Amino acid sequence: MIAIQITEKGHGNQWWKELLSLYLKEGEPFEIHCWKNEKEEIASALQYGTLEETNWEYGEVIKGMLTAELIRELLEWKCTEDNVYEKLTPYFTLQAGNVCSEHYGTEIYLEQEPEKEEKIQQILDRISAYASISEYQKEQDR
Repeated sequence: MIAIQITEKGHGNQWWKELLSLYLKEGEPFEIHCWKNEKEEIASALQYGTLEETNWEYGEVIKGMLTAELIRELLEWKCTEDNVYEKLTPYFTLQAGNVCSEHYGTEIYLEQEPEKEEKIQQILDRISAYASISEYQKEQDR
């Protein structure tokens, strides 16, 4: 597994889009987490999935299947910045397939996939000046 944490604001989300484009596949299940006060984001996510019952009192969880339209929306989204976060994605958490984007895209966890290794490494090399990047082995691989 590769863990990426952005350590410096102001570098945009092009790298995030390129990385996620390697992982997001139409027809795969997704899970999106939004804070309860993120009404616009919840409404947007509900276009692609359904609200799940959870014990998370501060937020909502939407589950569904990735569509070409949702993937396009994610990959075309413009980076924003507020007082707390630089939002590389509109959603607090996005999990799909072998990738998890947390804290509005400022933390990414991805499973290594050999066929994508070269492209992933190129992206990691580009962001290494403003990101902490770690690789971990799964327990079963040790």
